[in-house]
Amino acid sequence: MVEGSKRAGKKCKRVDEILTPTDITEDIFKLIASSSSVIADITGLNSNVMFEVGYAIGMGKQTVLICQDDIPKLPFDVSHRRIFSYKRSKDGLAILSDMIFKILTNAQ
Repeated sequence: MVEGSKRAGKKCKRVDEILTPTDITEDIFKLIASSSSVIADITGLNSNVMFEVGYAIGMGKQTVLICQDDIPKLPFDVSHRRIFSYKRSKDGLAILSDMIFKILTNAQ
């Protein structure tokens, strides 16, 4: 995924890679607000991730939803959105990287 973002000329940032003693939620909000696109892995429908997806959508950000393997039954508010599924294997992640590249370059 990171490779696809780089090839599209985008810088990919993950909040779990920020090495400062700052408030995590505040860091998430700042990253979303300063981003042109947000890629969210909704595998498992983690409530924190779904909250961040809602925040990104509410901010008007291009929000790309990805999900490992089968796509689960989605909450109503995001059930109309495209979900890009991937396999967690070397080939599957390479395909995901290419998909991310195509999505981000089509958005420009």
